[in-house]
Amino acid sequence: MNPRALRVVALCATLASGCALAMPTATFGSTTPELRTDVVGGGAVRIARGDLRAASNDVVDVANHRASVDSTGIVPVVAARYGIGDNVDLGIVASGTGARFDVRFQRIAREGSTRVAIVYGLGPSYTYVVAPSNTSGAAHLVALEPTIAIAVDFGSLYEAWAGPRLTLGGLFGQFEDAAAVLRQTSALRLQAGGVFGIAAGIRRVHGFVELSVLREQWWGSEGSVSLDRGGLVLIPAFGLRIRI
Repeated sequence: MNPRALRVVALCATLASGCALAMPTATFGSTTPELRTDVVGGGAVRIARGDLRAASNDVVDVANHRASVDSTGIVPVVAARYGIGDNVDLGIVASGTGARFDVRFQRIAREGSTRVAIVYGLGPSYTYVVAPSNTSGAAHLVALEPTIAIAVDFGSLYEAWAGPRLTLGGLFGQFEDAAAVLRQTSALRLQAGGVFGIAAGIRRVHGFVELSVLREQWWGSEGSVSLDRGGLVLIPAFGLRIRI
């Protein structure tokens, strides 16, 4: 990756201090061309329903854990991808206090002014989950997400992508209970749903919007209290992509 791209990503990453667990795919209409770099900057929002709403955190002993993982709001997103070969790229997508590391491939289904491809790959991720303000504790969320999407490039002016999303992760750490005592916390998180995105621009600059619709489920425990809850999560994302 060239030095200019690294400086841009490093600067943006210092701003990524939000807490909401809102990781977009930022798939776009193809992998990054060989020896080129894509730099992305923007934001993502977590909107939760069901048991994952902050207002539903009514179990006192696990309120801090739930407030941490259920935190909603907007977080900054930055990403960089580099084409390491024909139809192969490596990248990182950072959102809030988390980052996903991607290796992606594409299979061209149709060439021409409208190009259709299948983009696929794998992305491990890590997120540092902070405790609510005025409390102690933190946790680590390690997850794995495959990438698979139909990606369409309309003459380099418009791009669209759509596909399923499936993420499996494990969380471990400590949070305070109602008596302000740190308790060991461990949980399994499963997200399943889909994503759709579009981008438009000219030459090297494209604006994009993306929406992920996910069913999120948690199983685990904090101290002696069991966790078993789930709900619908929407993750809209937006921003700019610059190709260098």
